[in-house]
Amino acid sequence: MIHDGETRAIDFDNSGFTWYLYDLATALSFIEDRPDVPALIAAWLEGYRWVAPLPRAEEAEIHTFLMPQRKLINARIGSHPKTDLAKSLGDAYTDGTAALAETYLARFG
Repeated sequence: MIHDGETRAIDFDNSGFTWYLYDLATALSFIEDRPDVPALIAAWLEGYRWVAPLPRAEEAEIHTFLMPQRKLINARIGSHPKTDLAKSLGDAYTDGTAALAETYLARFG
């Protein structure tokens, strides 16, 4: 992919035939707890709606895609604690995952 004259790599690790809203979850990986996430989700959904309607029932499941993606990354960090990524995120990422899970369960549980 070319951006501003520079060649950039695309990580297709999470691509495949799956729920298209999972794309949103992977795009928000590592930043799910930022305060601007609702605005990012709204912008993403606007892009989807530009192409096709998005049923409200599917929109309601967005956080159901965000939570497992976050937990998968947390599991990867836990199973590879000596990696630079795990070291850089530290315990704060796990604490953030637990907080997001509590919020999710309080809302949808």
